[in-house]
Order: sequence, then C-alpha cells, then structure tokens
Amino acid sequence: PMKYFHEYAHLTAPQALYGLPALYLVAALAGHFLMANKQPLNVKTPMRIYNVAQIALCTYMAIGMAPVLGFPNVFGIGTPYTADAEWFILVHYLSKFMDWFDTLWMLLKKNSSAQMSFLHLYHHATIGVVWGYLLSLGHGNGTAQYGAFINSVTHIIMYTHYLWTSFGLKNPLKKLVTTWQITQFYSCFAHARRV
Repeated sequence: PMKYFHEYAHLTAPQALYGLPALYLVAALAGHFLMANKQPLNVKTPMRIYNVAQIALCTYMAIGMAPVLGFPNVFGIGTPYTADAEWFILVHYLSKFMDWFDTLWMLLKKNSSAQMSFLHLYHHATIGVVWGYLLSLGHGNGTAQYGAFINSVTHIIMYTHYLWTSFGLKNPLKKLVTTWQITQFYSCFAHARRV
C-alpha cells in the first residue's frame, strides 16, 4: 500500500485499479452503439464547466509538484519521498478517472466514430492503472512527480485550448498545442531512460 496515505489504499485495490477501466471500456463501447440511432446532444455548457474544472485541477497539481523540478535536475531524479509528493500523485491518479468525461462528450455529441479511436480508449483505460500501480507499490512519489507534472501542464494547455475554441474563437497557437503534446511524450521517454 501507499507509504503515507494508507487510508486511501482502497483506491488502488485491484477492483478499482483494473475493474474500473474494464467498466470504462464496456461503457464506452456500449455508449457508441446506444447513440447510433439517437440525435447528438448539445453539451457545450457542461463541456465548458468541465474544461474550467480540468484547468483548475491541473493547475493545482502542477503548482504542487513544480518545486521538485528545476535546473539542472529537470526530472527531479533522486527527489526524496514525501507525503506531499504522494498526495499530488494520488490526485493525479484520481484525475485520470475525471478524464473519462472526454469520452462521454464524444459519445453524446456523436463524434465517437471519428474521435474514439483505439489509441484514445487504450490511453484512457491504461494511464490510470500505471499511476495507481505506482501508488500501490509505494512508489507514486519522488521523481515520478515529473510525469504527473508535465502531464498536468499539458492538460492545462489542452483544456484551455478546448475552452477557448468552444466559444467559436480560433486559437492561433493550435499547432503548438500538438507540438507540446508530442514533446511531452518524448520528455517522458527521456525521463524513463534517466531513472
């Protein structure tokens, strides 16, 4: 179980860690077929609220984990384990369940055929498992904060873009959003090689 937050160990029990992602996949696929003969729903307002909530939560996580990263040790290699670090990794893990709303919006808007790819489902079903597994081993801490931090920053950028464009505004930095996402993945690969 987690080193500092034993009272939250049930959140990373196998039933939650593997059962919930399995239910997510079943619900996503079932939702796709259930919406096949239905009209798309207007979910602009709930999506805007969701985008603001994502921006706020990801900002909280990024600020909480930022102090561990810096020059020259940008990845926080050798960072000691602390209760604060584990807390932010736990929040990051739980935020992966919130990310499932991305799939819900696709389903309700009937964009699932175009947007709900294998990669989308795979990512959303497995990324939480990775963070939960680290926490269950007591290693959701230390240098692991780098991945959670950079992902939180990426989500701030993404959900700000989604919120901005939801009002019909063009984002002149749209290409940079995609470039940043790809850069995040490569930085995580570089981090993994250093650890």
